[in-house]
Amino acid sequence: MPTLVVSSNNVLLKGQKQPQPATFEVNLDTGKIDAVYEGKRDKSEYYASTPDELWIDAGDLYVLPGLVEWVMHSSRLQYLHLQLTCVSLDSTSAHVHLNEPGRTHWEGFLTGTQAAISGGVTTVVDMPLNSIPPTTTVENLETKRDAARGQCWTDVGFWGGIIPGNDKDLPPLVERGVKGFKCFLIESGVDEFPCVAEEDLVQAMVSLDETPTTVLYHAELEGKGDAAKERMDSVSDKDPASYSTFLASRPPSLELDAIELVISLHRRFSNLRGHVVHLSAAEALPSIRKAKAAGVNLTVETCFHYLCLNAEHIPHGHPEFKCCPPIRDNSNRELLWQGLLDGTIDCVVSDHSPCVASLKRVEEDGDFMKAWGGISTLGLGLSLLWTEATSNRKDVSIGDIIDWTSVKTARHASLEGVKGSIDVGYDGDFVIWDPEAEFLASSGNTLALQVDAEGNVRYDAIATQGHRDGAKVQSQFKDLVPLLNRQDLNDQDRSMDRPSEEEVQKTADRTKAALEKLVNGKIKAAQPKNVPDGQGKTSFIRYTPGQQGSSEGGLKQRIIKMSEVAEDPLEPPRFKHKKIPRGPPSPPPPILRSPPRKATAAEQKEWMIPPCISNWKNNKGFTIPLDKRLAADGRGLQDVHINDNFAKLSESLFIADRHAREEVRQRTLMQQKIAEKQKASKEESLRQLAQRAREERGGGPAASGATSAKPGAMKSALAGYGSGSESGSESGSGSGSEAEEDEDEDAAKIRDEMRREKRQQREREMRMNNMGQEQRAKHFAREQNRDISEKIALGLAKPTMSKESMLDSRLFNRESMAGSFGDEESYNLYDKPLFHGSSAAAAIYKSRGNMGEGNDELYGGGTEEGVANALSSDRFGLGPTKLGKGLGYEGGPGAEGPSEGPVQFEKDVSINPTDDVFGVGQFLDEAKRGVKRGLDTSV
Repeated sequence: MPTLVVSSNNVLLKGQKQPQPATFEVNLDTGKIDAVYEGKRDKSEYYASTPDELWIDAGDLYVLPGLVEWVMHSSRLQYLHLQLTCVSLDSTSAHVHLNEPGRTHWEGFLTGTQAAISGGVTTVVDMPLNSIPPTTTVENLETKRDAARGQCWTDVGFWGGIIPGNDKDLPPLVERGVKGFKCFLIESGVDEFPCVAEEDLVQAMVSLDETPTTVLYHAELEGKGDAAKERMDSVSDKDPASYSTFLASRPPSLELDAIELVISLHRRFSNLRGHVVHLSAAEALPSIRKAKAAGVNLTVETCFHYLCLNAEHIPHGHPEFKCCPPIRDNSNRELLWQGLLDGTIDCVVSDHSPCVASLKRVEEDGDFMKAWGGISTLGLGLSLLWTEATSNRKDVSIGDIIDWTSVKTARHASLEGVKGSIDVGYDGDFVIWDPEAEFLASSGNTLALQVDAEGNVRYDAIATQGHRDGAKVQSQFKDLVPLLNRQDLNDQDRSMDRPSEEEVQKTADRTKAALEKLVNGKIKAAQPKNVPDGQGKTSFIRYTPGQQGSSEGGLKQRIIKMSEVAEDPLEPPRFKHKKIPRGPPSPPPPILRSPPRKATAAEQKEWMIPPCISNWKNNKGFTIPLDKRLAADGRGLQDVHINDNFAKLSESLFIADRHAREEVRQRTLMQQKIAEKQKASKEESLRQLAQRAREERGGGPAASGATSAKPGAMKSALAGYGSGSESGSESGSGSGSEAEEDEDEDAAKIRDEMRREKRQQREREMRMNNMGQEQRAKHFAREQNRDISEKIALGLAKPTMSKESMLDSRLFNRESMAGSFGDEESYNLYDKPLFHGSSAAAAIYKSRGNMGEGNDELYGGGTEEGVANALSSDRFGLGPTKLGKGLGYEGGPGAEGPSEGPVQFEKDVSINPTDDVFGVGQFLDEAKRGVKRGLDTSV
């Protein structure tokens, strides 16, 4: 089965607002889309066996669903040649007028579908009128199908028509595939399709009420009686070539009345969907919104020309812009866009309604009132909406445009699920479109392909191009054969009756007018544009000389003729170079426009702006630029001086800043002192409270007693507190008094010791706070460089949140161990000192360096008693150099700085192994005898 593969970086898939990379496959046997893949696929990887003619790589071009349009019938055979980068395989136009049969010279199926496919429209639904016969019966439908067979470049559907008296023919048309039925509430412009009244619509809707169809309305309703005559008489005295005249003849009230009738009918016949075609008047949008909110089964369309054109820009005498209902002003256009964006208007179509050029009266009188109404935009809709969206509607995406012109139009034409989207199961109709391409829509000289009644191509269309309608042009060989011998003509065509005198005169007048127009144009083109006056301007002056002398000899009044000297155009210029001052620079000065209303005196005063200096002229009339005037008055020669007050201001600010900082510092110090005083007073009050509590507990004098009694009370209280006797004992023996005095002294010593320790602690903290930055850094570095085991030994280790293990570097020996290490038979682990021959110890410990200089504090203060006490406490016989507050090596309690090595102990060979060095044997003997430790047994 042959499959067409399409791949692009910008494919608009079903339900999406923006294109995305995708690839899809179209079955050429069924015409349906079989598969859709996200992402742009490579041919060599996925479709290596696919022929090149069945592979389309669109690159960055947009791949869109085809548009659905309904057409009204076409005007002329000379179509625009559009330079579009477009391969069209689906799009739907559901409002198109194709005039075949009957008015094929306006537009037929061949040229109409060619115009549609050139603009990305792949499905057209033909309107019932403008063709002869109209689609109002089954017989007429079959006639139109036969005419369309074999000529269509797109898929074609058909709307039926409702006219007075054909209500019985409508249900059979639904069975034969008609998509819906259109009617006119105002005269259609063709005799074979008359308008309907309300009773005709009721009869038709009764017949269609049980069928799945739609009723379409040309929503313009004429008033009763002579309303139409009065409407036309109101503009009869105005210029018919002016668009405003035609616009006034089709007011918005015609559409408002018609839509109100449509809404009332579909409230009654709720099963039938009503559709308002080519809405023009934005005044009807509120009624439509209200009806939709109430549940009325109603849809609405508008057209490309209503969204992209406005009445203000339609030129005088150009009836090609005429359509019914008419194009209205720009404010109406903006309201239509709002209705489209908020969903009140459902879809956008072309209402393609062409005719022959003569019916438009463009080259005759430009009469809007007599010209045929209809605009041909079948191949331009997508480009028109995209141009308007990118220029003025930044919130409109390509997905919105496809939704209005393809998705919803397909749904309206009962083609949902078949047309309007790129998805599996839909028809393989798509458009490859370049959104960046630009083209100019003009009439041009390109002709569309035309055929005659027998289906043969009309190659003589080139020869007839540019001639008036009905002109006899001999473009074929058979035209040279005399009419009497022509076998392809009937008797009427062979007749050569002489025209009447009236026809001859009419033709002669028309020919004379055309020749005069050509001759006058040539004469005017040959005449010179500016002819100088040879005499120059002449003026006459009445001159009366002053009276001199007597009245008899005075000069009389006379007339003087003043003439300008004629300038010879061939005379060379007197001055080759004219020095003219340069004009003002760009941009030019702004133009002040008057306000829209009458300005008050206050506003006029506020708006009073003096004229620009650059517009002043000197006494010779030359305009002097502003920069030249400024340079001429010597302003650039002035020296710039800086006022001395700037320096004074800077100095004042600096002094104020310094004073402010000093005040802040003094205030901070004062607050600190106040806080210290408050703290001291609070501690003093707490101390007095504690003292009174102790006095009350000891039974001494009250706190309000004399001050001289406080020391005794304190001693007695401290003596009683913690003594071994009862507080209530009244023993007055001398031994009891001496014991109490001893206890008071001990308590005083304890308190003094506590105070001294607290004072030392505070002094140490103060020293730490006052320590310089360099000393504090050294201290912290000394604390940080200690190993963890050393910190533990010195009580400096603190718990941390880190999970990393902290190991002592001294535990790692850098020397390689022998293979017999730790052998049971040769146990020699301690035959060498720790870190023997290694430099690692130097980074851990460092000796004081002043061990041999004699430390008074280390050796008991240097006195005999101190030395004796130090020796008497040497339980292990290690000598005085190992005792004291310092242990003889840095890193211990009271030491500062790192030491050069660890504390090493060497085996003392002078000690007998059998000696009891630690006194363990003596301890066991004393325990056996029952001697208590600490008792002096020598007494």
